[in-house]
Amino acid sequence: MTKSNSRRFVRAAWSLLFFQVVASAGAVAVTGWAAFHVQTLVAPQSPLTTAAPTEPTTATATAPAGETTTPAPPTDSAAPTATVILAQPTIQSCARVQQFLRVPAQAEWCDTGVEVREGQTIYFRVGEGRWSNAPPPAPSYGPEGGGVIQGTWMEGVPFGALIGRVNDATFLIGSKSSVTSPAGGHLMLAMNDVRGTYGDNRGLLDVYIYTPTQ
Repeated sequence: MTKSNSRRFVRAAWSLLFFQVVASAGAVAVTGWAAFHVQTLVAPQSPLTTAAPTEPTTATATAPAGETTTPAPPTDSAAPTATVILAQPTIQSCARVQQFLRVPAQAEWCDTGVEVREGQTIYFRVGEGRWSNAPPPAPSYGPEGGGVIQGTWMEGVPFGALIGRVNDATFLIGSKSSVTSPAGGHLMLAMNDVRGTYGDNRGLLDVYIYTPTQ
């Protein structure tokens, strides 16, 4: 290589180096300029704050000074209790047939019209007749009755038996010939059946009653 060619090569190298330095400086300047303008364009934004929901307030009445408030009485939320009232039994007069008093099975109580005293002995004699608590083929009974069911006027006493009543005191007669009256008043007779179910009964008993004077 000649000296002239060497000088050209050196000058070209220096020119290339100078161009690279200028290009690098320009790139740095452009990058800084862009960063500066981006920061100025993007305005700082404060974070949004969300207001907490407020609870509804309930107005409370305040008593004036020197006065006291009386709390309202508590209300009874329980439902009223229904009261079951049992219907009073129908009482009819016993028909007289010769010396007997006829006691129909349909009569819940039959008033004999005989007045007795408490502790007085009453004598009975049952004549003809049988009765039942339903039409055939239901069984029929004499004064002694048969079996025991719940809900009858006298529980634990044979169903269909002849029973007596003086005021609120009931007692078994059955096939006995005498009974001591537990109370004073009119003597009533009936078939021992479930209360309020006498309407479909059938039959009758003829009963002779004797109350000696003492």
